[in-house]
Amino acid sequence: MAVRPSVIQHYILGAMRRAEIEQHGKHGTFWIGTPFFETVGILSDDPAQALADLYRSLEHVVLARLQHGGHLPVIDDIDFSDADIRLYAAHHVRVSHVVQPDQAWFETPEWRAKEREADAEIEAGDTEFFADEVALDRALEMHGNAG
Repeated sequence: MAVRPSVIQHYILGAMRRAEIEQHGKHGTFWIGTPFFETVGILSDDPAQALADLYRSLEHVVLARLQHGGHLPVIDDIDFSDADIRLYAAHHVRVSHVVQPDQAWFETPEWRAKEREADAEIEAGDTEFFADEVALDRALEMHGNAG
């Protein structure tokens, strides 16, 4: 018996079909992301792992927005503002939300508050995009956050 993908899986795969890949540097490093979620992107030198990481990252964003009533764009005619789809998705979120012990830090009230703060900054357009890693490093150094 074949397992049918959930509406959430269809949605994420629809976003991934429109993934954008950009080469960075001379050593095979690339960035992969999707135009639907500008804050989600993976920088890697392993294409297979990058795709898996992108799926997990998109899944996290989609489930978080569903849990907290955030906006999701329509992808492949899947519109989460539709009451039936939202109800189905809410059930999926409740059933699938099992916290792994090594990820428990992510569920703390402090971390969730910082996530909400970051979401609000993104929603308000208070973000910066950088052409490459060098530009990001320079900006971090100017703000005293270099690693």
